Amino acid sequence: MKKRINHKMLAEILGQHPLHVRRLRIGECLPRPNKALLLADSLGIPPYHFMWPERYGNPWP
Repeated sequence: MKKRINHKMLAEILGQHPLHVRRLRIGECLPRPNKALLLADSLGIPPYHFMWPERYGNPWP
């Protein structure tokens, strides 16, 4: 079974505050390229999905 990652665990991986990661998940802000690369490495989703969700689709489950 695949383990779900929540915004608190992801915040530890990225070195960001959990509220900022929550804002990323709900689409209030977009990550910078270096954070998009970290997200891509940790979640296995290409980084351009995080930077341009309107073009490539929402990367968050």
